[in-house]
Amino acid sequence: MAVNIFKDELQHARLFGKPVLTTNWLIPRETVPDGWFCYDMRGTDSDPGAHAALVDYTSYDHSGTVLSPKPLKRPATKARRIGKGDYFLHGETMELEAFCEEYDLAYPDNPIKFEMRPATPKEAGLFIMKTSSQEGTAKQPASKGRQGMKHMSGGKPPCIWLPAKSLETF
Repeated sequence: MAVNIFKDELQHARLFGKPVLTTNWLIPRETVPDGWFCYDMRGTDSDPGAHAALVDYTSYDHSGTVLSPKPLKRPATKARRIGKGDYFLHGETMELEAFCEEYDLAYPDNPIKFEMRPATPKEAGLFIMKTSSQEGTAKQPASKGRQGMKHMSGGKPPCIWLPAKSLETF
């Protein structure tokens, strides 16, 4: 499961003496704003849930993700060990905006401008696709639900988009 850092609450913590936001889930790296840093915490083989090391990415023993306005390790360092007194949870959750207000930081812009989502009934439409045998012929019956798209010669895509409003007269 992934977390949206601009909508979801994260755990307020201190790591290596610096204020951070953490979560047990993944933070997609493409959502991290410019000037902010995101790291994974990795557990050990004997205790995968323990926060034992801070790494850029981990595919095994993932125990959490950290979002920080300051760097917490050098870029050349593969892993930074998290000792007993290095990680402290404040016991509260907060959104990114509240975190920025508390530490007098500028609220960052969301780098994701468009989010993928299903179309609403008003936005939905119908794709009509011509096969190569139908190319250049008169109006052919539309096939609903056909998936995929083949490109024909000439560089033009062989489909037509009909907005939902025009479907009433189709």
